[in-house]
Amino acid sequence: MASAAALNEVFGLFELDNDGNVRYSRSHNGGDYASTIGQNFFDLFSVQNSHDLRRRFKQFIESHVAANSFVFDCSHDESMVKARVVMTRAFRTDDYPPESIVMLDIRQSSY
Repeated sequence: MASAAALNEVFGLFELDNDGNVRYSRSHNGGDYASTIGQNFFDLFSVQNSHDLRRRFKQFIESHVAANSFVFDCSHDESMVKARVVMTRAFRTDDYPPESIVMLDIRQSSY
């Protein structure tokens, strides 16, 4: 289970490939996220309902919409932390053909 302090370590901006692997990350609280590169975001996001966020990510990938945002309840221990999640579709154009990526911004929400 994740504590509220551990959840703060997950709040940030992440560039993910279509499988959820971290290509780039930046913390919202100044923490060092270099160790997340190459790992699956959903394995790092250790809350009781992480499978729900993974499901929404997969739905976003399959939908081909440009962006999606929602409030996500992060369940941990016996409490809940609300997070604002924004997913935006982008493309890496360094190679041909361009690679689809998702910019995932997750931060604590006040609502």
